Amino acid sequence: MPAMALAELLSQILSSITGIKLEELSNQRSSFEDEKAKLFKAVSLETSQKEKLRVLLRNIEKLPTMGDIDRNTLISIENIRRYLEQSQYDPSVSDELLTDWKSKLEKELDVHSFRLEYASLYGRLVTECLSVSDETVMETLEYSIDGSGFESIGRKEMHEQREKLEEYVFKPMATDTEAINKYMTSLVDKPKESQSAFVAFKEATTAFESDMARTGHFDLDCLNWVIRGVLRTDLLSDEKQKVLKDFKDNKLLLLEVADDSKGTPIIQRRILNGRYRFYHDEDLLQSLLHCIGTTWSVHIKTTLDRFKKSRGVWKASSAPLSKTEKSRRDWFWGNHNGITIFLEQLKVRLDEVRGGYDDGASVRYPQKPTSNCSGTAACAFHGDHVCKETRSRAVVWTFSAAFDYLCSSKTLQCVRTSDQFLPSLFGGANKFVVDGPDAPIQDRKQGTALSTSLCDFFAESVLFCLDFVFNQKTEGARLYRLHENIWFWGSEERCLKGWNTILKVSSMMGLEMNEEKTGSVMITIKTETSAELHSTPPKGDIRWAFLKLDSGSGRFLIDQDMVDKHIEELKRQLDACKSIFDWIQAWNIYGARFFTNNFGKPANCFGKAHVDMMLETCSRIQTRVFESSGGSVTAALKQMISDRFGVKDIPEGYFYFPASKGGLDLKSPFVPLYMIRDQITANPDSYMDKFFDSE
Repeated sequence: MPAMALAELLSQILSSITGIKLEELSNQRSSFEDEKAKLFKAVSLETSQKEKLRVLLRNIEKLPTMGDIDRNTLISIENIRRYLEQSQYDPSVSDELLTDWKSKLEKELDVHSFRLEYASLYGRLVTECLSVSDETVMETLEYSIDGSGFESIGRKEMHEQREKLEEYVFKPMATDTEAINKYMTSLVDKPKESQSAFVAFKEATTAFESDMARTGHFDLDCLNWVIRGVLRTDLLSDEKQKVLKDFKDNKLLLLEVADDSKGTPIIQRRILNGRYRFYHDEDLLQSLLHCIGTTWSVHIKTTLDRFKKSRGVWKASSAPLSKTEKSRRDWFWGNHNGITIFLEQLKVRLDEVRGGYDDGASVRYPQKPTSNCSGTAACAFHGDHVCKETRSRAVVWTFSAAFDYLCSSKTLQCVRTSDQFLPSLFGGANKFVVDGPDAPIQDRKQGTALSTSLCDFFAESVLFCLDFVFNQKTEGARLYRLHENIWFWGSEERCLKGWNTILKVSSMMGLEMNEEKTGSVMITIKTETSAELHSTPPKGDIRWAFLKLDSGSGRFLIDQDMVDKHIEELKRQLDACKSIFDWIQAWNIYGARFFTNNFGKPANCFGKAHVDMMLETCSRIQTRVFESSGGSVTAALKQMISDRFGVKDIPEGYFYFPASKGGLDLKSPFVPLYMIRDQITANPDSYMDKFFDSE
């Protein structure tokens, strides 16, 4: 049975089951409310508080679905009964006390009414979500049957990014392989230590390639981690992901036969930051070649890390540390740059899974998400800036740049792989899904499919050359590079030398700068004069996500203009949701998680003012998005539920209660920030002041 038809069948089954449960719940609720009304009427007919309470105690647990009241630890039915008996002879058991117990029991009945009401509401929300899913499945089925459902007119950004991709990947790149090899060889031939380390790297790579050619790659263990890795990349369509999950649970793998003449489909997806990314909807067998890219990634990261740590290879900007100083530094920092930043896109182990926002300890060998690693550079800059600002009158330059990265097989010969291996992994026939089933097939001339392990391997291999050249030419200056994004800072002379080095390497290897992400800022610390940029550096701003480096204060500030653009996008995302559950999911992902993760992680180097700026911006986002519905996410939800289901006066706690407990699992961006706010220092400079005063 096709996956789409199966999805439709499952949706119908779930809708049927939910309908049956809702009908049963409605009958229970109706029966309970009828008996509850009769009980309240019987209580009201009694004249004394003792008799009112006695009627309640006699009948309260007999009501349908009421169950055991003693589950509420604040009420003991047995104690109330004993005190009621005691009140016949003991005048100290007053009518006020009996009235209070009666009120508590009546409140328990009202709470149970609310419990049934919100259970019914949750069921209706599920029904709404399933009905929306049915519509989506039917639309998808219609698209797949007649091929007429493809979007012919998209957003301006989508077309612009597609034109840029076509210009890059379907035209050959001209690079001088001989010049690249000559330049890289000149850097490792001078010191004997570098030369011997490079020879060891080449020998290890040659031996690895030979061993990989002889060894069988696919067994059950290998396929298990390969499938897990492919499913984490979002490369495949929903239908193929379902098939691949079935493969994972079946030892007798059903193999598909690919027909390359049809061309690999390219799907354009819009991601949270508003840009479009291109994904190859590969055949399942092609996607399982994830194994090759991962195996090469582990090897190249291990060997290049060994090369970097070899004596005399990697230059340091400071004097050598003593054994005691090194131990102290390792205790505080650990292998921070080695594990977190160096070649961070590559895996350390074959079965390593990059951690996500919500993975936690369940992920085996988790690697931090790139967004967390990117924030490391901003924190490092602030920490370095605080140190310099506290006791010096210096000028600090900071640079950032990003590459629109694509390469050819000739460019990658600098990593010393064989001529047979590289060309076979480039090229291939591609077509755009949005153009319909008769889309023209084009041959890729450079680069590999994005979001694949092979793409990560090739990109990090080439960009390592940039890391190495930058280190050698700047005499050990620190370059923070996270995939294609780079940051560095320091004195004017060193920064300009580093920038010129980057320009030379990128020109030689065919790397093109992304001008939108490239810029420089000169920060004058504790001086009267204003800072003016030299004519050589790029003129753009220094940015990380929503943060923009302010040259006056040397601090990262939230770019409110950029936030405004994403507020409009958030409105479009929420307006497009057809069910309450979809609406809440869109808010949790975009409104709560996306914004706060891109405002920078709260840290002492940023100070409490940065947390307050995040809180203020989150408040402004809600005010703008929900200006017509109460100014908050809960007010908007209350209004929607009231309009659609007629349920009013819903307590705020119900929205935030976990879904596993019957709540709606709404996320608040404010709670995590307020939990950490009081732990953040108000004055980051005070740490350095205290340090220098104690020296």
